Amino acid sequence: MTPESPSNPTDTSPNRRLNTLLARAKQQLEPLNETQQPRTTSASSATMYASTGSKLEELEGEIIKEQYKLIDALENCLEKQRAKIEAQKATIEELRKQIGGCGQYPGALSALSGTREAIRKFYFN
Repeated sequence: MTPESPSNPTDTSPNRRLNTLLARAKQQLEPLNETQQPRTTSASSATMYASTGSKLEELEGEIIKEQYKLIDALENCLEKQRAKIEAQKATIEELRKQIGGCGQYPGALSALSGTREAIRKFYFN
């Protein structure tokens, strides 16, 4: 399932927050670009530049925090997928032992190998 999938809205919330923060940063830059004057700065414009810069730094910090949250969410998802794969590997090995132990179903082992390949293709392609 992709993060853009509408059936899983929690995956898109970090992206949505990040886009909101980026939009706020752009809004902070607009007044700065509009009011730039050639080399004449007054006390009020210097104050505006300083306040805009501090707001941008604050927004940058928020963006970085959101990116770390997104990375953590992706790492958690990856760990869950790895756990599922390990459980499936254990199940396959247990079935192999059961099939190999009785010796009555020589074709079943090759069918099980096909299942293993299908699982690999499903998770890694």
